[in-house]
Amino acid sequence: MDSPSPTSALLGRPDFKGGYKTPGIEQFTRVPKIEPQSTSPPLKLILIAIAVCMGGSFHFGFQLVITNPTQAVFIKFVNQCHYDHYAVLLEKESLDTLWSTIVALLFVGALIGSFVLRYTAEKLGRKNGLYLSFSLGQISIAMAVISSWVFSYELYIVSRIILGISITMSLGLSAIYLAEISPKSCRGKVGLVTGSVIQVGTVFGSIIAMPNVFGTEAAWPLIYITEFGLMLASFLCLPFLPESPSLLLSRGDEWAARRAIQFFHCCDEMTALKVIAEMKDDSSHSEKPLGMIEVLQDPKLRKRTFVGMVVAFSMAFSGIAVINGFAVEILQTTGLSQMQASVANVGFTIISLLAVYVAAKVVETHGRRSLLLSTNTAILATNIVMAILMQLFNMTKWQVVGWLLILDIAVFTLFFSIGPGPLCYFVSTELLPQKARSAAQGWTAAVQMAARAFLLMAYLPLKNSTNNAAAYAILFVLPVAGSIAFMYYQLPETKNRTPTEVDEETRHLPQLCGQPIEKPSRIDDIDEELIY
Repeated sequence: MDSPSPTSALLGRPDFKGGYKTPGIEQFTRVPKIEPQSTSPPLKLILIAIAVCMGGSFHFGFQLVITNPTQAVFIKFVNQCHYDHYAVLLEKESLDTLWSTIVALLFVGALIGSFVLRYTAEKLGRKNGLYLSFSLGQISIAMAVISSWVFSYELYIVSRIILGISITMSLGLSAIYLAEISPKSCRGKVGLVTGSVIQVGTVFGSIIAMPNVFGTEAAWPLIYITEFGLMLASFLCLPFLPESPSLLLSRGDEWAARRAIQFFHCCDEMTALKVIAEMKDDSSHSEKPLGMIEVLQDPKLRKRTFVGMVVAFSMAFSGIAVINGFAVEILQTTGLSQMQASVANVGFTIISLLAVYVAAKVVETHGRRSLLLSTNTAILATNIVMAILMQLFNMTKWQVVGWLLILDIAVFTLFFSIGPGPLCYFVSTELLPQKARSAAQGWTAAVQMAARAFLLMAYLPLKNSTNNAAAYAILFVLPVAGSIAFMYYQLPETKNRTPTEVDEETRHLPQLCGQPIEKPSRIDDIDEELIY
């Protein structure tokens, strides 16, 4: 006689409490409920998340800010290279346009990366995809260093495009990987590591790129050499990590999936079997991974994907792209010296990092929906104040306005780092089932990177044709307001929810036509008689 499978043995145990009332044949078709778990992830899982993110999201934050305090150095490098190659020195307006384009090309590359993300995640797998993205990153960083030696800003441009591809792939793959290796009860805190490490990257980058560190004409290649070493360290950690359990299960390798769950969750075999049973139930209708076009052909998945795209859009158009890229210049135009503006820029990144601690406390207690709505509303208010202060300085030239602007940017940074900053990287993975995650993450990354590329290319020319205040108001007030309105009516709560439970949450969202708002309920709380 054949021995029963481990899953059948587990479900058939008389002492196993699977959430049903009486034993019988039905017990073999029901998914056992997993007992509530701690919302604190295992230390091993946190260290894994940090190691993965130090090769991806860290470099996103790092690249966002290194061209900010060193802008004058890089612009001079570009102009000297242009003169050596073409015997022509560029005028300031042309040079500003060229430089803003070079800065934005990082996100053009990132946009390209978003469209290969889905293919990489499904064909190579999450872990092998990270190998590829980290390798591309190291190649591009080496090219940036070489460009300084051969005096070629054209090579530097190519390096930024390739680095953008690498960064988007790393961001998307790490977000999917971390969501799939984490227990549902602490998925938010693990996902928060992505945003946290981005802030670590901005702090480190803003310090290392200061004029009195490596932000000089002779030393700026050391910025990239340091970055290369950090990415190499993360690359060397990957061989010690298993593949995503969800991906292994979708490929039919249940034994490897169980071993991976035991490794990541720090649990025993019986607990791992319960997790696998729940994963099978949630993905029973999700055999084949969907492509980026296919995910838009299913009405329900298209709607969820679009919600994730709007969350990413609100993050990009919050103003953070310009604060990261041009904060030093903005502060200098309100009366501060370059050193004062550079120190203030470091202060903003430190506030971002400290705010992550607050975010870790509130992300599980308040939920994704309420946190995104409240922080985006606060960001809208700070953006309005920021535009007013810029215009006030244009009219009065009062020195105190520059210091008030520092305070307002600090408040903006705090709310951004608690809400849209970290949440936009994993909300879409919680909204959709496993078959659609990589495609949805690709669309989310595409929206974010396209928006950042547009903003960085448009801001300086728009500022030069109007002024700082008008440019900031045009780009960062109405888009945030529209995003808040959309999320209020369309964004369900995803905290600790499976895709099935997110469906239930969606049915209780506020309606535009005056329908009553029902209190959201959890499937776990419905009487089992109604379910079974």
